[in-house]
Amino acid sequence: MTRTTLGRRIGALEQAQPSTLPFSLRRWLGEKLTDDQHQLADVEMEAADGLVGPPDHRRMDADMIDWLSMRGDHHAS
Repeated sequence: MTRTTLGRRIGALEQAQPSTLPFSLRRWLGEKLTDDQHQLADVEMEAADGLVGPPDHRRMDADMIDWLSMRGDHHAS
């Protein structure tokens, strides 16, 4: 799935059920956040890490996994 496709799907979901995206997702999408919002995103991620196991990549093809690894490299820098 490309970033454009993902953006379209998120946009459609937001229009269908108006809500505010969590700070962790907004950061992952590349939105500019304040320092306080980054701290809240970290708290959200820590809470989520405690609830879920390792990611399941069985349904992903090679292009999807490459895209995820590029996003991870972008956020790690």
